[in-house]
Amino acid sequence: MSTSKVLKALANPFRVQIMRGLRRYEGMNQTQIVDLIGVANQPLARHHCEELRGAGLITATNRGREVVYRLNRGTDSYEFAAQVLKLMNKYQEVVA
Repeated sequence: MSTSKVLKALANPFRVQIMRGLRRYEGMNQTQIVDLIGVANQPLARHHCEELRGAGLITATNRGREVVYRLNRGTDSYEFAAQVLKLMNKYQEVVA
């Protein structure tokens, strides 16, 4: 696990939204992620997903013509990120 990669991945609000969405829905395709984070194009959503994937936080599975993203549960990277997200939720009001 690369702590710096995980922290860098979670430093972007779009990526935090993706992580929360994947936790809620258990798997999402790129169109669903575009809708979730409210961006106008799929390449930007793909970029954010690749950053999360590079940090070991999510997986990508080809299903026909679409890619389905899921949390990479059970890994050290995911467990660390889950703790960071809990702290972010706890202190969200203080930071905002």
